[in-house]
Amino acid sequence: MLPVLGNTVLFLQFFIDFCIYPFQLTSYISVLALIRFSLRPAHSISKERGQWLDNSAEPTPGMIIFFDWADENGQDGLSDHTGIVQKVENGRVYTVEGNSGDSVRQNSYPVGYYEILGYGAPAY
Repeated sequence: MLPVLGNTVLFLQFFIDFCIYPFQLTSYISVLALIRFSLRPAHSISKERGQWLDNSAEPTPGMIIFFDWADENGQDGLSDHTGIVQKVENGRVYTVEGNSGDSVRQNSYPVGYYEILGYGAPAY
């Protein structure tokens, strides 16, 4: 994993920022600006703004996907990883993720996968 200030989750959030910024999506940029300055978890901000869907939802392209990886202690309800939803087909969520195996890559997961914490639904 590539640390940024010792925080790989922050690195992943900057990847999302990099992907969204060129499109001038100001409603979500304001959320990302809050993250930069307060380092509050993006999934918490999505919840506060009413832009949160839990992992049972079927996301749409452009949503931000958050993961809570299971480790030897189980899951803690906090976001460990994030990406952008590219599409949903045949019950699978396709994502683009930064720092996935130390690279940017497309991954896929079953809709409702237990390690998906939920989705941020920015008001683009």
